[in-house]
Amino acid sequence: LFGEEPYVSYFVLFLCCFSFGAGLLGSLVYIRMLGNSVDSMADGAKGLI
Repeated sequence: LFGEEPYVSYFVLFLCCFSFGAGLLGSLVYIRMLGNSVDSMADGAKGLI
C-alpha cells in the first residue's frame, strides 16, 4: 500500500480501530444516559399523576 513504509499502514489501521472503538463506546454511553433520562422523566411523570 505504502511501499517502503509498512508502519504507516499499521498506524492507519490502528487509527481506524481506535476511532471505531471510541465511537462504539460513545454511542453506548449516550444510549445509557438517554435511558437514564427517560427513566427519570417517567418517575417525574408518575410523581405528577
